[in-house]
Amino acid sequence: QYLVNSKAVPSYDLSQEISESELSQMINSWNNDNQYDLMKIGAADNYMPGTGARLDIGPVPGWTAMYLISQDQRSETIMYGTADQAGSWSVHYRDKETELPVSINDYPYTGKFGTVGDTRNPNLDRYEKLTECDSNDTSCQTPYVQDSAHQPSLVFVPYLLSGDYYYMEELIFWANYNLLQANPHYRNFEQGLLRWEQVRGQGWTLRTLAQAAYILPDSHPFKDYFAEKIEYNRQFYHSYFEVSSFSNKDVNNVGYIGWTQMELVDPSPWMDDFFTWAVGYTYALGFTEWGTFLDWKANYPIKRMTSPDSCWIFATVYKAYVKDQAGSPFYTSWADIYERTVEDPERYGLDVNELDQLECGSQAMADYITDNMVGTFAGNYSAGQMIGYPTYNQGYPSMMQPALAVLDDLGLTDADTAWDTFNNRQVKPDYSTAPQFAVIPLSENQVYALYPGDTVPGDGDGDGDGDGDG
Repeated sequence: QYLVNSKAVPSYDLSQEISESELSQMINSWNNDNQYDLMKIGAADNYMPGTGARLDIGPVPGWTAMYLISQDQRSETIMYGTADQAGSWSVHYRDKETELPVSINDYPYTGKFGTVGDTRNPNLDRYEKLTECDSNDTSCQTPYVQDSAHQPSLVFVPYLLSGDYYYMEELIFWANYNLLQANPHYRNFEQGLLRWEQVRGQGWTLRTLAQAAYILPDSHPFKDYFAEKIEYNRQFYHSYFEVSSFSNKDVNNVGYIGWTQMELVDPSPWMDDFFTWAVGYTYALGFTEWGTFLDWKANYPIKRMTSPDSCWIFATVYKAYVKDQAGSPFYTSWADIYERTVEDPERYGLDVNELDQLECGSQAMADYITDNMVGTFAGNYSAGQMIGYPTYNQGYPSMMQPALAVLDDLGLTDADTAWDTFNNRQVKPDYSTAPQFAVIPLSENQVYALYPGDTVPGDGDGDGDGDGDG
């Protein structure tokens, strides 16, 4: 409860039971597969760019969420063991002059991707491309592939709990790698902009930057360095989306950030939910300058749950249209977004006029969806069942949950209504085997650990009478 109250970790539902069989299976795999051996990667997936749901993807990995919720030693072993193995990945670029990770302030033209020419610094007349191993040298080959779009938070919580210098330095390397991997022109050199990444990559990278800037010792040179990158990105988002005026007709006013050039016609709301949560989390960690942008950003998940021009059942579709075609203006009403999305003949194939005659979330609407839905999500629906694998703990509704929870905590307009609607739905997943998305508003997380001898939660003094006055 203390960790949750600190806001350093997401507000995981501490009343959530964690599956005993899942914990046993995980620790058995850990031991039987020797996942702790030198130069292995623990429980993490060895190919981060791989698509699909995984236990390591979320605000924190599933095994870390299990530990935060249960304090079970088996999940603790996996959490620390996987953090120990974070050094096995090829994300470590150290400056031989400073012995610190390579700084994009010192080398603004450095980068992992892009041509050699992209890394020529014209001000100093030098090339700053990162040194790479010769692909023909077998001693340089690695079975592990990292990226930012599917990157787990491997070391933040272990460092938070232990203060171990190794975890601190790994946190710096991972946060910095997400900047170094970019073509320097795409990230605007030393500013370290995230605009070039997939939406989910922007979310997870912002999370890791915020964690590093939050937890590093005040005297560490990379603390201000990461805070500077966070501020550059805040200024970019605020300016690009003109959140103060909405005066740019080419910029959407619904709160969706999109890809770099905003040309995606049918983006994925669930990716955007990752980013929304990351912005809310960054704000909660003390970067309150993000508040104005967050007010704008919150529109997208909140209105998907509350707009009278759509039905919240469809808030978690795989793709949602935001414009007619590339180059055309963004829709300005939720009615247009809703109509174009649900009437997509290949994905959903529904008639918005018929949907509008039915009560949102009712059994009548569920019956209509059951009878008429086409595409991947066709099937038998019941009242209150959202689109997008609603019974799966890593489905699209699950991925939306942290965003709605953090927005409710911040008291943004209609955020409480959005959360209540979401939380009161009839069909929910079981988080006992994978709780990385089991985040709830802090105001609702009033579960206290039992002290030895307590019989009443929250007693706190060991006498079991529940008053905690000892």
